[in-house]
Amino acid sequence: MKSKRHWMVLSEALRRREAPVGSRSVVRQFQSLGVFDVSGADADADGPWMTYRLPGGAGPGLQIRHVERRLSASDLVGFNNTGNVCVWPSEEVLTVLCAARPHLFDDKLVLEVGGGMTCLAGLTVAANTAARRVLLTDGNETAVQNVRCICERNRALFGATAVDVSRLRWTDPADVAALQDQCDVILSADCLFFDDARDSLADFIVAVLRPGGVALVVAPPRSGTLDRFALEALRSGLLVSRMEQYGPFLDSLIQSHRSDPTFDPNLHLPVLLELTKPLRGAC
Repeated sequence: MKSKRHWMVLSEALRRREAPVGSRSVVRQFQSLGVFDVSGADADADGPWMTYRLPGGAGPGLQIRHVERRLSASDLVGFNNTGNVCVWPSEEVLTVLCAARPHLFDDKLVLEVGGGMTCLAGLTVAANTAARRVLLTDGNETAVQNVRCICERNRALFGATAVDVSRLRWTDPADVAALQDQCDVILSADCLFFDDARDSLADFIVAVLRPGGVALVVAPPRSGTLDRFALEALRSGLLVSRMEQYGPFLDSLIQSHRSDPTFDPNLHLPVLLELTKPLRGAC
């Protein structure tokens, strides 16, 4: 049964359906941390394309489409899908952390789960590292369609890295079996909101990571949901490391928002959980 808060978010989005899917004014007041340098590129029938550049202009600019058609129930009713309504600070922080650790991805199979309408973190890995393969996924077909278009627009930036886009639901046994023990790195931003999917995400990570593999999970505390997920990850056999300080740039940027009355640390403060699957036979 879907959680009550799930449907509250979706019903509010439908009530404001004249707002673009990518609009930062939908459902929430706080806009973003302002990590990226964003500029207009061009537009198509579904909305404008924006160029996202990492802080300091590092790496190539990624062109991201902000879908601007009206929301419908069929767009929203799906799997863990409030990420298709909003863009959260956790996505920004995860993306910057990936760019700052390029060697983590060398010759690795990287999976982004619940990437929403952009899969920014996975795209950044594909364009800025020597990853062997990057799988960009979400459980909502509308999001997947948009990410496919984004991927094709940016494919020239990926070099030798193979990039694929597909729908993936970590509660689906077939999706789990298809990736069993294959992934070196898993990326997840703000996927801990729903009670009915949180525990199964921990089980999925354990199942599809290779021994020694790592998952970078970024989410806000949100009334204990982060802590409950961390506990479930420990129970699943993962090693858990928690981080809330990321270096001068991100720490200063986050601190600058604390005086903003719309910034609620419970909802908007990104926390990193680094989950490691122990090597077989390790104590």
